[in-house]
Amino acid sequence: MTHDELLTSLKARNFFKLSSAQWQIFSVLVMREQVQKKQIYDMLWPDPDLEPSCSAQIIRLHVWRIKKRIAKFDITITGVQGHGYFMSMFDRTKAIELAKTAMES
Repeated sequence: MTHDELLTSLKARNFFKLSSAQWQIFSVLVMREQVQKKQIYDMLWPDPDLEPSCSAQIIRLHVWRIKKRIAKFDITITGVQGHGYFMSMFDRTKAIELAKTAMES
């Protein structure tokens, strides 16, 4: 599965019950081991002039909501102080399998 396939899957997004921005963050975490905060900023606000002044808080809120929604699947995201967010290979594999199952239904 490619990142584009995962990112564009409405069935998988609905399965995890994530908003569009949350899905962007989650899908990139699933495909990579670690995502730096700068990468998330660039994803959500490609034009730096449109980035809100409270963007760090917005990202923390999105990640908090993602963690809350994926906890029932026993998938975790860990914050790495000063760097970004991390998802273990085990959790990433589990998330991909759940997404594939959702996409097939």
